[in-house]
Amino acid sequence: MVILIMEDFCLDPQLPVESHCDNKVAMHIAADPIFHGRTKRLPIDYDYIEDNVMEAFLNTSHVPSKEQVTDIMAKPLGNVLHNYLCSRLGLVDSAPIPP
Repeated sequence: MVILIMEDFCLDPQLPVESHCDNKVAMHIAADPIFHGRTKRLPIDYDYIEDNVMEAFLNTSHVPSKEQVTDIMAKPLGNVLHNYLCSRLGLVDSAPIPP
């Protein structure tokens, strides 16, 4: 269904779509259906992700927490990490790499 929507907008999907995650447990659950019964998420959530992983539409890959640029919008960060992530988004020219 997602591919059809992308085609409606004249987008050429490059498959598999990369899903970057800093949670290795979530990646393991998405790849291995045995552990789905032990999660707190609603069944539709992990079934949808599992189906997309199994159909090779979605691929999960690990990104360390300090490299997650989305954290700048969702978490309070220290000054150095905030400036580093701003530079990764192109909001500032350059910033030091966090320790």
